[in-house]
Amino acid sequence: MRKLSNINKKIVKYEALVRIVEFDSGEKNILTPDKFLDISMQSGLYIKIANKMLEQSLDFFANREEKISVNFLPNDFFDQSIMNTLMKGIEKFDSPSRIVVEITEQDSVEDFEKLRGVVKKLRDIGVQIAIDDFGSGYANYTHILKIRPDYLKIDGSLIKNILTDNDSKILVKSIVRFAKELNITTIAEYVENENIFNLLKEYGIDEYQGYYFGKPDNLLNR
Repeated sequence: MRKLSNINKKIVKYEALVRIVEFDSGEKNILTPDKFLDISMQSGLYIKIANKMLEQSLDFFANREEKISVNFLPNDFFDQSIMNTLMKGIEKFDSPSRIVVEITEQDSVEDFEKLRGVVKKLRDIGVQIAIDDFGSGYANYTHILKIRPDYLKIDGSLIKNILTDNDSKILVKSIVRFAKELNITTIAEYVENENIFNLLKEYGIDEYQGYYFGKPDNLLNR
């Protein structure tokens, strides 16, 4: 689980992360999605992995106070199995607003209007929506205007070099202004140190994520 903190450094949300743990000659290796996501899709295991991650994460946070953020690829919204798991998980929460569904960046979306319709139904029952990696890929301003998410997560490539890259500064300030006009909460990833944190506070970022607030925790298996 990855922590998300507010401007006062208080944890307000956790993001569920899927990892595969393997043991090689007694050595423990943790595989991140970039190591197995494509393979899982090609082998047909992706849906099983996605459902298990979703089920475990929602079960764990159903009776906690923090919000839980779960990642969806755009086409996950068109898979009935994944949507059934999500709906079952929502029923266990006292308030659906403690669940944030993050739409992660992907090169193609089969049917954007269909995606928009599913997202609207989730928002109608109280689930919150986030757009991940904003500033890259398909997540453009037009889509934001149509979906009207609750959160915008600014692409990490803009944040990690923001102290030295003037273009990143310009883009981040522009995104923050855009989000505030629409009453959308902004989230910065890759907040690695206090200098980045202080600059982003000055820009008006609402929530923060990164090693400055600690490394991800394995809350499920403590």
